[in-house]
Amino acid sequence: MKYIFCKVITSLVLLLMTLGISDVYGQLFDDFSDGELTTNPKWVGDLEDYRINEMGRLQLAAADAGSSILLTSYMPVGGGLEWSMDIWMDFAPSNNNNLKVVLYMDDLDLSKARGYYIQIGENGSDDTVELYAFDGSAAFLMGRGGNGLLADKPVRLRLRIVRDEGGTWGVYTDRDFTGTQFKEFEVFDDELKLDTIGYFYIHCAYTKSNTEAFIFDNILAQSYTSDQTGPQIVSVTVPSSRELIVQFDESLEESSALDPQNYSIGGITPIAVELVDLRRSSYRLIFEDELENGVTQWLTTRVKDILGNLSEASYELWILIPEIPVEGDILVNEILFNPLVGGVDFVELINVSEKYIALNALYIENLLGGSSISKRIDSDRILFPGEILAVAKDTAIILDHYPATEYGRLVENELPRFNADTGNVTLVWRRSGLTDVVLDSFNYSEDWHHPLLSEVKGVSLERISIELPSVEATTWSSAAGTVGYGTPGMPNSQEIMLSSSIEEVVLSPLTFSPDADGVDDYLLIRIRPESRGVIGRIKIFDARGNFVRELVNNRLLGTDQLVRWDGTDAQGRKSRTGAYVINIEYFDTDGNHKIYTKSVVLASVLN
Repeated sequence: MKYIFCKVITSLVLLLMTLGISDVYGQLFDDFSDGELTTNPKWVGDLEDYRINEMGRLQLAAADAGSSILLTSYMPVGGGLEWSMDIWMDFAPSNNNNLKVVLYMDDLDLSKARGYYIQIGENGSDDTVELYAFDGSAAFLMGRGGNGLLADKPVRLRLRIVRDEGGTWGVYTDRDFTGTQFKEFEVFDDELKLDTIGYFYIHCAYTKSNTEAFIFDNILAQSYTSDQTGPQIVSVTVPSSRELIVQFDESLEESSALDPQNYSIGGITPIAVELVDLRRSSYRLIFEDELENGVTQWLTTRVKDILGNLSEASYELWILIPEIPVEGDILVNEILFNPLVGGVDFVELINVSEKYIALNALYIENLLGGSSISKRIDSDRILFPGEILAVAKDTAIILDHYPATEYGRLVENELPRFNADTGNVTLVWRRSGLTDVVLDSFNYSEDWHHPLLSEVKGVSLERISIELPSVEATTWSSAAGTVGYGTPGMPNSQEIMLSSSIEEVVLSPLTFSPDADGVDDYLLIRIRPESRGVIGRIKIFDARGNFVRELVNNRLLGTDQLVRWDGTDAQGRKSRTGAYVINIEYFDTDGNHKIYTKSVVLASVLN
């Protein structure tokens, strides 16, 4: 097999001259936080093809298709070495788009150089991590990871390679940065002693569409001492009332991992242990009795890694057992369906129940949306009682456009496509083998926005109360301009506390200012008649007795009815500042007839 390092540069020997002995370090480490490539360590090569991006990471930034290298040097210290780096590749690797990482090369004269390199990228769908040794122009495959490990884009990989003092190599991967190192393979090779100045470099080969598709961070080469520490717990999740899934930071010895006596929570030992994911070193603990929900417990483990290192670890966790919701347990609390140019939609959810509900069982749907009508929330988070979370395709854009929010209250996820004028949003809880639960559903309209807003693009609709039905226009209000016209993940700017008065008719506030500033923009009329089947009529007059508007005309009222006045007259014009009389009249089928007359003040001049 012929080994091709990289594109031809003027001379690798010239790189040696530009590095200089004074630039050689016993340990190589670069997290690129200093924003440059010329010191500590000093990189040479195709510097013009790379940049430090806004995340403080090394990124390819080539002008056209080709291949580019960055090279530096270091001095190994001790008998063992380890290398690690974080890699992002926004494409499926291939022969034309691939990565070589030369871990160690003892000479810049390629005709006599010896060393080792990692290769990612090959034809077909078997892409994985391969380790090669090379001697002059010949290269020899030492070992390869599992087929298909890196076949799908995007590639997100934490790569670690160790060579111990005796010449045993181990290649470890953490796909998608889960926190668990999986040993892909182990081989033996002690031909090269790794005891002289070595050269490390990365080589990107790319087509025109991938000239910025390679990113690197936390590049490390340092001395290595054989692992003598036991496995540690990375995370614990609670998929059901009788199960825990425990993830460790490294591969476990099989018999140790599957022994129920090696686990305990609150003094209770599981009745069985099952392997969930070998690559992530995660195991399911099954208990005979239900775990207590909503409490903290200590999980203790006594397991060995594949080298026989024993660990007695303890992990404190909050037992949160997902529960099955019923209609109305989770509501849509806010929606943006007409974003700013360059913006994205969002849907905000609120858990109004006392249950812990798994987000990954929730689907956001648009029943009027054509082919793109349903998206599952792909998140392991639990929605706590009373918690508010907003879902958006790009949370960075949401944070940029709406200052009245926080990163931790956002979930990044695809959403159905929502029309900017009218449409539907439906929230469904769905589990295989169980009946779907429609938690909330309504058809929205841009007409639900405040009529005095001249522009509604980028303005969300907020629920004013969780007590009101989603399908009613009066339940929704334009988000206040004082908070940037949206509060994703945060309490709504237009939220109101409905009066607890036992009166049949309550008006609030008695002085309101419908100027779209988010403060007392509406007059709310709450009617709670003593009987059912009530037909109502609501009229508004000014202080001189002139008719202004009829809000309700012989409409069947509910037993707890909310009606809203936005301060406009029958022609949709702004009403003058001053006092107004609200005339409320209703009757039932038994002939009971009631009339209420109440006064309010429209306090501000509408501009």
